[in-house]
Amino acid sequence: MSDEDLLSLLTPAAPPRALTLLVPGGLTRCSGRYRYDRQLVQGLRELGWKVDVTMVDASFPDPSQEALDQVDELLATQRDNATVLVDGLVFGACPEQIERVAHRLTVVGVIHHLLAAETGLDETAVVGILEREGRAMRAASGLLASSFGIGRAIAAYGVPRERIAIVTPGTDAAPRAEGSRSRPGAKRSTPVELLCVGSLIPRKAQDVLIDAVAELRLLPWRLTCVGSDKVAPDYVTALREQLEISGLTEEVTLAGELDDRKLEEAFQKADVFVLATRHEGYGMAVAEALARGIPVVSTMAGAIPELIGFDGGSIVPIGDADAFAAALEPLVSDHARRAEVAAGALAQGALLPRWADAASAASEAISRFAELRA
Repeated sequence: MSDEDLLSLLTPAAPPRALTLLVPGGLTRCSGRYRYDRQLVQGLRELGWKVDVTMVDASFPDPSQEALDQVDELLATQRDNATVLVDGLVFGACPEQIERVAHRLTVVGVIHHLLAAETGLDETAVVGILEREGRAMRAASGLLASSFGIGRAIAAYGVPRERIAIVTPGTDAAPRAEGSRSRPGAKRSTPVELLCVGSLIPRKAQDVLIDAVAELRLLPWRLTCVGSDKVAPDYVTALREQLEISGLTEEVTLAGELDDRKLEEAFQKADVFVLATRHEGYGMAVAEALARGIPVVSTMAGAIPELIGFDGGSIVPIGDADAFAAALEPLVSDHARRAEVAAGALAQGALLPRWADAASAASEAISRFAELRA
């Protein structure tokens, strides 16, 4: 036996890196947040982490007392010095629970966007959420922010820079979108396929998008809005009424959530990706469109301007349906212009980070946060 072999027998193996992720309702929902969490779990496991995923009550970020008690119990049963990742929907609603265990656990918040920045909250609600979210962030060992903008917002809560890590989402390599006119039987009059991906909630501003496309009713287009219609049912009802009043019920489809296969089919037939969002942490759906070479029209929210760059599409002011329609019109009416921007979108998509990059950044940050707490 060589000296090296003998040394390996005498040297104790390093303990496996382990953590628990708390996520509301499980990881199966079709949204950017849950896709981020799923990819993070997979990537960390591939890097040698033992990751346990624990489902907490789906009522977060507006938890019942039973839901808060559940988080209390889960944190209380963690061994000393354990690492716990907490999805932002849970994290910002649980300051007392995090404060109680901060002295003995490495608690890391996974922040996609701030709860206090959600659209449609009244002033009193915002003040309360700011207070609770701020307490949670200041008590945590560290925070993973999905963009530099979110990182700056976290710092504004008084969190030291060394306890913030920017872990931008990755984007998988994907086949270039075929578009509507590559299909058999397609003609010049074939409607241009517009795709929007995002939960049907006020923050995603499908109402502004409907107003914008209504201005283009003389052009051939169809719009498919993919995303959960269960989160904000009153808003969905208002969208359906808006479509009725606008006379666009045939042109616009509210498709609800789609599984991965059907979502990819929607991307593949899309000619233009549209997102009139009022607020974003990053803009994962925009990145997915660019990776497939789909031109994008969106707003100056989150990291979207940086994602699109100069060549991947157009950026318009938030909440401006007229500006959105003006940016969209040449992409619907001019095939040559659409092809030109599609090439730019594909080039932008090739520059995007991959999920392996995100997992590596998260792994390094989580380890650093544990060392800081120790």
